[in-house]
Amino acid sequence: MVLIVSQMAFAKVAKTNNGNAHGHAVSKGNENAPGQVKKQLRMLSGYQNFGQVKMRVNGETVKFDTPPVLKTGVNRTMIPVRAVTEALGCNVYWIDPRAYIVNPVTGMIIIFDLETGLTYVIDDMDINDFIVEGENGWEEVDPYPDIDGYEIDDIDSPPGLISDRTFVPLRFVAETFDLQVGYDKKNVIIDIDGGPVLWKQVVKTTTCAALDVEVNVRLNDHELVGIRELDGVDLTEDVEYTSGSALMMNFDTLITFKWDDYLDDLSGGKHEFEFVFEDDDKAEVPKIFKLFISNECDEEEDED
Repeated sequence: MVLIVSQMAFAKVAKTNNGNAHGHAVSKGNENAPGQVKKQLRMLSGYQNFGQVKMRVNGETVKFDTPPVLKTGVNRTMIPVRAVTEALGCNVYWIDPRAYIVNPVTGMIIIFDLETGLTYVIDDMDINDFIVEGENGWEEVDPYPDIDGYEIDDIDSPPGLISDRTFVPLRFVAETFDLQVGYDKKNVIIDIDGGPVLWKQVVKTTTCAALDVEVNVRLNDHELVGIRELDGVDLTEDVEYTSGSALMMNFDTLITFKWDDYLDDLSGGKHEFEFVFEDDDKAEVPKIFKLFISNECDEEEDED
């Protein structure tokens, strides 16, 4: 068995309750909320649809009513920012013409201005320096604070609207939150993750050939400590892996696993395993891997 292992540093956004940095309830507002006075907002143009694309954030599928698109010319994936950042645990506010993204863990504020096309990242101010809760919901403060100097000038795809949804560059969101982006072309899945990732979580094979199974793994600052069956049987001793470099190094490395004898003894059917990782605090992070073995020799090996 061969694992391709790579990793990047990350700062995972914690899941929080539905509140702002001070713990108050959040009335977030929608880009298409009725009754709001619309300014001249930027519409996203020059894009093409992915088709039936799926997106996962930290392993969980994100539901959205307007899917990600590809911005042509600059070849940038644009995502519906509310769906993705809420999945990251952020609070999202829409007050025409701006979208406010608040990381409740760090207090970082991202502002997407849909009138000017500018993006701001602010880490030394509070969200209540910009918006307050009024009689009719959240509204911007008056006078509005001076945020010149906070704008990000290296975004080649400014935010814009599609079907009343704010779209922003996926790469910018991932880099701002120190997360890793992956793309499964065969299954058309976009992954944003801060923990360890198994790119092949389900593999189908047949008993009529040698059971050589390849799984792509991204460590993301975790250490792979073993593999076990879901019934608790530890396979670590049967799955010896060797590498020319330490698993915690920050570059791609090839890890070779030797569990041929174990795989050859498996019968046809479904088998589930846990790839067990540890974070810096030695807390276990298991990831499920499923192996389907067919006894039909004319069935081709495939993956879901």
